[in-house]
Amino acid sequence: MKSFLFDMADVIIYGTGALWLITGVWSGIQILSNIGEASVGLISGILAILLGIMFSALHCLICFILVDIRRYTRHTAQKMSGR
Repeated sequence: MKSFLFDMADVIIYGTGALWLITGVWSGIQILSNIGEASVGLISGILAILLGIMFSALHCLICFILVDIRRYTRHTAQKMSGR
């Protein structure tokens, strides 16, 4: 099971990143539609959309860095045990 999850890590990371993106854009659209044309509502909605995009990218970046560190560590450990 552990190996299966590690092999599917890319799909899981992209899926959770997409959820972050959808949540950010959806909340931004809700803010824009509820407040209307008020400048505070416009700025808040646009910031919510941008933050959703930024959090999605940041989440994927951090997760892929952790996966790469784990793969490198596994590869190095396998090479060292072969000596």
